[in-house]
Formats: sequence, C-alpha cells, structure tokens
Amino acid sequence: MSDPVEQGLSEAQKHDAWHQIAKTWLSWLADGCKTAYQQSESKEFLVFAPANYADRDALHAFLESSYQTILHHLPGITSPEGYGKHLVILLHDNDHFQRYLGYFYQQSSLPMTCDDGVFVNDGYGQLVLRAHPLADLASTIAHELTHACLTHLALPVWLDEGLADYMEDHLCGSAPFYLNDDAIGQHQAFWTPTKAQQFWQGRSFFADDDEHCGLSYHLARALVQTLLADYPPFKQFVNLANWSDAGAGAFIKVYEQPIEALLAPVFDCPAPDKAQWLK
Repeated sequence: MSDPVEQGLSEAQKHDAWHQIAKTWLSWLADGCKTAYQQSESKEFLVFAPANYADRDALHAFLESSYQTILHHLPGITSPEGYGKHLVILLHDNDHFQRYLGYFYQQSSLPMTCDDGVFVNDGYGQLVLRAHPLADLASTIAHELTHACLTHLALPVWLDEGLADYMEDHLCGSAPFYLNDDAIGQHQAFWTPTKAQQFWQGRSFFADDDEHCGLSYHLARALVQTLLADYPPFKQFVNLANWSDAGAGAFIKVYEQPIEALLAPVFDCPAPDKAQWLK
C-alpha cells in the first residue's frame, strides 16, 4: 500500500512533497526550541543547526562530496533511492541531543549508544549530530552517512557496520584497519561460542563492555575487508544478505561455503544459530 502523501503523484512530485513536509516539520521543531536554529539546503541535503553554527557551508560541502564518494565507491550496493533530501540535524547541547534521540530509542530493546551522532532509520531517516566543529564530526558523518545509503537493504549488523567503518576510513582515514598477530590473539582469547552468537545477532555492537563492542567492530571490518577483495560476488552477497540469519544463507548461495569459514583464519567460530539468540 502506498503512503497517502504519495498517491497520484509523479516521482518528482513525491520528492517535492516529502521535501516540503521535512521543512515544515523542522520549522515546528525550531519553534519548540529555546536555542535559535536555522535551516539550510544544498543539492542533496537539508540541514537543521544552531543559527550561529560556524561550519555550516563547510558542512554542506563535506556532506555532498562524501555522499557522492559513497555512491561511487560502493556501486550496486549503496543507493540514492528515497524521497526528499537527506536530513541532517545538529543539536546545540547534550540535553537537546539526548532528549531528541530518546524519543526514537524509548521503545527499543537496545541501549542508546552514540557519541557524536547517529543515523536514525525510523520514518524519515535522519542523521542526528551534536553541533561540534566539522573537524570533530567528519568521521562520524562519513560512518553514519554510509548507513543512510544502505537502508534499502536488510543487512545484518556486522555487515552494515563493517561497510560503514570501511567508508569512514576511505573518506577520513580515521579508522585504519590492521589484523596483526596481536589483534588475532586478542580475538582468539575473547570470543566464546556465546559471544560469537551475540556478534552474529548484532547485539555485541551495543555491549556496555568497551572490549566487546570494539572487537565486534574490528571483526566486522576484517570480514568486509576480506570480501571486498573480489567485488562482484561481494556485491551479490550484500544484496542478498539478510539480518534474520546474519547473512548465512546468502553467503552459502554466493560463496558455496558456510559463513563461519570466513573467520577460520582468526578463530574457530560457530555458525549463526538463531536458537541461541536473545529475544
């Protein structure tokens, strides 16, 4: 069933309709804030930031260039589909940031884990950031904007985060990848069968334990880095992968081997087992 907003409209009209809805909603949001906020636009982005935000022009330029780089560097995986411009919200202080995101997380079983920003894939997708200088936000923007370009896919968390880390490093050089003997030893000492299931399910990326969370991101990046070496089957795998089985079915279909074999050089990892996943 189509959205009532879109009924009877052409593709261009749908885009314009959602764009105007987003602008109207931001006007209402500004009216409810004590701090003065201001909207601004570029070709692909609608930005809502404090009126005195000094890096507004540079932010628009970085958003536009990063977006095109992501689409160009991961062809057939990332997508520009969707109506309306990409929405980026910069909030003045920690109270505004926590209260705004709290609305989206209040019914989630996962904790609100974000430092400088997060992509909220709920309704009209939006990148929500603390209003820091652009130099402090660039890596977060690169990471979260990659998530925004993957929302048309039903990716398992490890694949979604591995791709976002990869593009963050490509755009900013802020997430350099390494897998030396020390790193392999750390993985071998850490991952138990139970923790491995948390990785496949995606819950380990939200762990309170910094080591658990950090090793999850590192392992996801290792898997993506390995698979990217041969792009055509990787593209096919990403488009088929589904969060419901951690991508296991798609991996067998494309690579003709079980997904846990991918981790054999690092540690002896069990296959994804949904019966062990926490509800």
